[in-house]
Amino acid sequence: MSSMHAWTVGELDPRFGDSGSAVKSLTADSRRVKPAAVYVAVRGATPQSPDGHDFINQAIAAGAVAV
Repeated sequence: MSSMHAWTVGELDPRFGDSGSAVKSLTADSRRVKPAAVYVAVRGATPQSPDGHDFINQAIAAGAVAV
């Protein structure tokens, strides 16, 4: 996670715990988040499409180590 943080110039959120966490998967579907996943929140293509940002808390609760 620390190398991902440096690469993206993002901010570490204390909700995710240790920045040394291992990443095991990557998904843009919050329903598929498993422990140690990175969740990519994608804005909907149209106003009627779901916005992935609305599901960030669900992804964290499911075990995402980064968003």
